Amino acid sequence: MAPKPSKAKVAPPLKAKLDIGTRQSTLVRFSRGSYASHRAIERLLRQVREEGIPDASSRASQWRARAAIAGQVGPFGPLVQDLVLPHSDITYAVQHPMAMLHFCCGDEKYVGFVCLMRYALRNHPPADGPWHLVMYADEIGHNPLGHDNRKCECIYWSFLEFGPAALQTEDAWFIVCVIRTKQIEKLSGFMSHMFKLLLKRYFFNSQNGHHFKNSGVRIVIEGKSFFIFAEFGAIVADEKALKEVFCCKGASGFKFCPICYELCDHKADPAYQIGYIPGTCLDLRKLKRQYNTNESIRHLLVDLRDMHARWQRAEITKDQFEKTEKHYGWNHEPENLLLDEELDVKARDVLMHDWIHIYVVNGLFNVEVQFLLLFLKAAGILPRMIYDFCSQWIWPKHMHPPRDVFSDARVSFDNDHFKCDANEALHIYAVLAVFLTVVVVPKKICILQVQSFLKLADVLDLLSMVKHGLVDAEAVKLGGLAHLRAYQAAYSVVSWIPKHHLSIHLSDADKRLIGCLPHERRHKLVKRWSKDRYTLQSFEKGVMEELTLEHLYALETDWLSPGLVEPRAPEPNILTAFQDAIGDPLADDIKCSMTARVCHGSLVSAGDLAWAMIENHRCLVDVVYHFESGGEPYTYVNMWESVPGPSDNAQAATFREISRETDHLKCVRTECIVASAIFLPGARPNVATALVPPFLR
Repeated sequence: MAPKPSKAKVAPPLKAKLDIGTRQSTLVRFSRGSYASHRAIERLLRQVREEGIPDASSRASQWRARAAIAGQVGPFGPLVQDLVLPHSDITYAVQHPMAMLHFCCGDEKYVGFVCLMRYALRNHPPADGPWHLVMYADEIGHNPLGHDNRKCECIYWSFLEFGPAALQTEDAWFIVCVIRTKQIEKLSGFMSHMFKLLLKRYFFNSQNGHHFKNSGVRIVIEGKSFFIFAEFGAIVADEKALKEVFCCKGASGFKFCPICYELCDHKADPAYQIGYIPGTCLDLRKLKRQYNTNESIRHLLVDLRDMHARWQRAEITKDQFEKTEKHYGWNHEPENLLLDEELDVKARDVLMHDWIHIYVVNGLFNVEVQFLLLFLKAAGILPRMIYDFCSQWIWPKHMHPPRDVFSDARVSFDNDHFKCDANEALHIYAVLAVFLTVVVVPKKICILQVQSFLKLADVLDLLSMVKHGLVDAEAVKLGGLAHLRAYQAAYSVVSWIPKHHLSIHLSDADKRLIGCLPHERRHKLVKRWSKDRYTLQSFEKGVMEELTLEHLYALETDWLSPGLVEPRAPEPNILTAFQDAIGDPLADDIKCSMTARVCHGSLVSAGDLAWAMIENHRCLVDVVYHFESGGEPYTYVNMWESVPGPSDNAQAATFREISRETDHLKCVRTECIVASAIFLPGARPNVATALVPPFLR
């Protein structure tokens, strides 16, 4: 018998070689021909594996499917309806608010929205009184430096009764319409006219009975019927959008504040300021004595309308009319939303400034940091030192690390404000406060400037706690005034901007403090579905249908409750570890994930340090893995213990990792995790200084 060949000389089967090559070639070919990201291909193939391949998949079939879902007809008509603007033969599209609300509540598939409505109905029963509509408007563009035919005005709406936590998430807001700015500019009164049309046709329409206040909306939640009545509660936006909606003069006007009648720009000609209060005034008693009311604003607008009629009859000159507009601080527009007697919008009650734009979008933070860097540089503290300090900190995986905001490429002393976006500002201000406390304060330099910034950090702490329901209007008012006084002590009125004064009015909103970050995140969705449309034909309708379907898909997830993100079946070795950790037999439907939703929809990933409340104690933990058993989400964590350091304070605390041995790992419910942590690795191994979230101090 011939000897058997050794294993080393046996070649692998040809079929195996071909299988490997074919599999790799097929997988790579999915991203050729038409571009799609690897993440998109992964999700698409996973969906095909789970749900199968549709019978038809052409572009025309996709268009028909989109139109069929967005055109589903209910008691209030289809979800997406046609809209024809005055003096226009072009058909636009809106998402009917009552149709969308009724549709989402009536289908248990949209579990996220059903849970949110249950919460709102439990805390604000319709029998207690009408709910309050809140609307948001902003302009979205693709090319800020050039001509942009796709620049749009986007209008959102929601209910104040959803609560501050939900209103800080994008899925709690519906999009009424996305219309190109060029088309709205053809309207007399622009955005004010647009708001009036939308409110009268789709929210408070007395002619067809679609009236939130009079007839309400009948919804069915888990077999129970409710009637939701609502009145107009608030318009929240940045200063530019509020100026366009209310037709006030805005930040560029002599009287820039629509709430204060006698307040003027402190930089105006001193001859014009006689008899007015400068915008730098911080005397609340003096300011409150000249606040506008709903009635006084209506009286000013009616008076301007009469003055305009007199000008048209040549009874007064154009110069006299424009001087009256300047004196009143308002512009005359025949289609002004506030002049509509049927809607009877109470300007003073519904006007609400967005605190994100006031503080961290070319706002108080940006102005203050620019001048702080100038003073620190004069004292020998260069931006490079701050950059080196910030670059040592570790941010959670779902955050974009803002370490380079103080790099040489980003810092310019020629600008009038520090340039960074809102997310970078909110993620870096606490680290900068630690740097000032640890490095600058002991040197006893720039004392007033440092105190001013720390006061600003206190205000941002307060505003970040709004969604947790831990802050009232009085605390925001006192904190804001303390910062403004500290700013004037440090810098006088240098670079004092209208937003400094407008920050005083944030506390007027009481429980209606809402930031625009969820809308800015939702803007990315609008840009995604509008930028690739190479023709403007049916632009608005196509975009609205895509946005409606995208929102319906998102509402299928309970985004406000703890849970796994993109869960999947675990590997056998991980399954065994889960069994040992939980101690009880695991359910058959066990799933695992690297990322989980925790408190108020925040994300925490494996490898992050996170804050947890375990047995009513604040703890720092190292997240190892997330899994779900029997419908309950759990998190596998490694515990850290507190080891107070010399630089610890209310903002930061030092911890030491106990051990990475399996015996020291702990399985906790995911709901115990409350926030991811930003931390500074210590000089010793397994030691870190972590920023303490304001709501845990």
